[in-house]
Amino acid sequence: MDRTPAISSALNQEHFRFRRRPGVVAGENEIALTDEWSCRLEAPETGLTLRMREDFERFGRECLEVNFADQGTRSVVLRLLDEPLPAENFDRQDPEVEAFSICVESEMVEISARHERGLLQGTHYLEWMMADRGGPFLQPGFQERKPAFQPRISNGVFVEGHQTLENPGQFSDEYLSLMSHYGVNGIHLYTSVWEVFRSETLPELNATGLEARIAALRELNRRTLRFGIDLYLHLNTHPLDGDHQVFLAHPDVRG
Repeated sequence: MDRTPAISSALNQEHFRFRRRPGVVAGENEIALTDEWSCRLEAPETGLTLRMREDFERFGRECLEVNFADQGTRSVVLRLLDEPLPAENFDRQDPEVEAFSICVESEMVEISARHERGLLQGTHYLEWMMADRGGPFLQPGFQERKPAFQPRISNGVFVEGHQTLENPGQFSDEYLSLMSHYGVNGIHLYTSVWEVFRSETLPELNATGLEARIAALRELNRRTLRFGIDLYLHLNTHPLDGDHQVFLAHPDVRG
């Protein structure tokens, strides 16, 4: 029996399965997030920052029983600092890219960072803090954090050793969000070099449907970037049959 659909469904719901623990209330010095709070984005609206806020508000609604208001009297603020890091072409091994600070006060909880990926990691961390506490309750204070390891590459549970670019695996948006929440910021994508090969010298090896494959690859990359996840293309060179057209046309290239 194929259990893939059931496992996929479970993975897609995994991050939002947490529920506020019954009977847990704010302590004497704790700050409670309620429906009077809003979630305010003070950063450029990109695919990542919009999805980040959407996921954070969903976690509040479904897991913490907090429905963030459009205009609250108090706010969770997601702020990109005035001296940001480059939005693109940044150093993937620089821990400052995902560094963030969290300041918790009675009227505002502020996550600030120099890169949108830092804001993303900050929202992840804030969710974990409240999940560990059992509800939307935070201790006032200030802390700074940055990753210990860069990059952090993983892969999907359904991915075979050879993937086609038209169908790279079970990477739903919900699954990518789950991977991101658990610290993944890179995915290996395994494929055959012959699927993306183009040559004027050996045209017999040219891949058919190359444009469609490249378009599919770019679309997947666009989706993963919304979750702070980069694609690392791993090209495998599979052996060719001895009677392949390239050897018939060019006997001298046989290995």
